[in-house]
Amino acid sequence: MFIATKTLDLGIVSDIYSAGFTTDGDEFIAERYFICAEDKDGNRYAIGGFNGAKKVYDDEDGEVFFKDIREEAKALADRLLVRIQEAGVINTEFWREDRPVYGSKAYQQYGQADDVAWEKKFAA
Repeated sequence: MFIATKTLDLGIVSDIYSAGFTTDGDEFIAERYFICAEDKDGNRYAIGGFNGAKKVYDDEDGEVFFKDIREEAKALADRLLVRIQEAGVINTEFWREDRPVYGSKAYQQYGQADDVAWEKKFAA
């Protein structure tokens, strides 16, 4: 389905993810950027996934650490957003459907039921 970008609220959003583990076994949590498109009913679509950390191996010491590359990742997301805006349309076939806006029409139609199912899955 094609949707005109002028009918969408487009923006860059971020979420956290596990980038991996350090030499000491500690999990490194980092930030990932993507483009979110939201329609008037609260449906959301997302594309991209620009990781803000890079795993680095130090061969001399055998250490593993993570380099902060959020500026580069954000710049890539910015460029993608501009390209999408210039295109003037998105094809949702290539976007993943994201959770609807809490309380929106879309949330009331299907999002609330998805939340209940998700909670049941992880409860207990």
